Amino acid sequence: MNYAIIDLEFTAWKGSLERNWGLPWEKREIIQIGAIKFNNFNNSSSKHLDLYIKPNFNKQLSFYIQRLTNVNQNKINQLGIPITKANIILNNFFKDVKNIFCNGFDKEILIDNYKMLKIRPPKYIRNIYNIKPFLASYLKTETDQLVSSQLHNFFKIENNNQGHNALNDCTNIFNCLKKINNIEEELKKITE
Repeated sequence: MNYAIIDLEFTAWKGSLERNWGLPWEKREIIQIGAIKFNNFNNSSSKHLDLYIKPNFNKQLSFYIQRLTNVNQNKINQLGIPITKANIILNNFFKDVKNIFCNGFDKEILIDNYKMLKIRPPKYIRNIYNIKPFLASYLKTETDQLVSSQLHNFFKIENNNQGHNALNDCTNIFNCLKKINNIEEELKKITE
């Protein structure tokens, strides 16, 4: 596969964003990882991955993040896996992918999660590129306006999927990128 898109959902509390997770106990622990991989933007055939991750430090999800993401405590308790197990799954999923794109700081959050747990970041992380600056330039807007779950509004695309769901947000990013002329050439500039 030539391309992939990754998106994360992670722990947050009311005001976390404004505080930049600045309180001593606030950690941006991953609770959901979504990814899709595909050969090109014209090809509708893709593979997807949807993982729920058990947080290590703040094991109880805040009501704020549960409402925002629809990832509830029961889902984490029943379907959540340790990030070490997710790491193996992600390594296998991305082993044939050249370029992985995200809309924001997902790469840094992944690295932070591995550091928190004293795990060496996997090799695929080197292949992750943040497309938010490119999209901001293309759409002539500020980067903080480009939330993955709302990106479709800039492209006037209908999106009935629930936002702030990692896999749905990957699909939303993919559908928006498809609308950009010569997108594969544009992305090549980012990765060189």
